[in-house]
Amino acid sequence: MLGRLCLRLLGWRIAGELPQMPKFILVIAPHTSNWDFVIGMATALKLDLRANWFAKHSLFCPPLKSLMIWLGGIPVDRRKPQGIIEQIADECNRRDQFLLAVTPEGTRGPVKSWKSGCYHIARSTGVPLVPAAIDYSTRTIRFFYPSIPRDNAELEMRRLSDLFQPKFARIEKNYLPHE
Repeated sequence: MLGRLCLRLLGWRIAGELPQMPKFILVIAPHTSNWDFVIGMATALKLDLRANWFAKHSLFCPPLKSLMIWLGGIPVDRRKPQGIIEQIADECNRRDQFLLAVTPEGTRGPVKSWKSGCYHIARSTGVPLVPAAIDYSTRTIRFFYPSIPRDNAELEMRRLSDLFQPKFARIEKNYLPHE
């Protein structure tokens, strides 16, 4: 109810459907603004999703730490990311249901090369990737079709990137497709 109200007040709608699967990785782009988190959380609440997501560890300090963890946040020290892919893959394999939401850009600023952690987690667990766009040009959350990633991480990241357009971004100059 809260998510539906937030999206309605902000003028957002949802297009497409999430797959009815117990496990998948939601690949969300473009990520250029803190508003992406607000829109994403409102969408998760509306759809009654229990998703996990990564954020820089410095955001998990009091008084927000408990709220961030309750919302599904996983703190990551970007200076020491070793082992996080394996940990998340193990957690996915351990659970009956698992939804991980990632922003492959990894930051709100422009980056030429997206992070491929979502690809590696999906490959090692056999779960599909489900692209989702936060489209500010039409105020629409767009869900695309799920896919099982192929053998080439670089090609897969480019394929994902091709689904998104700069006009979708809240701050268009901060969005770059994966090269």
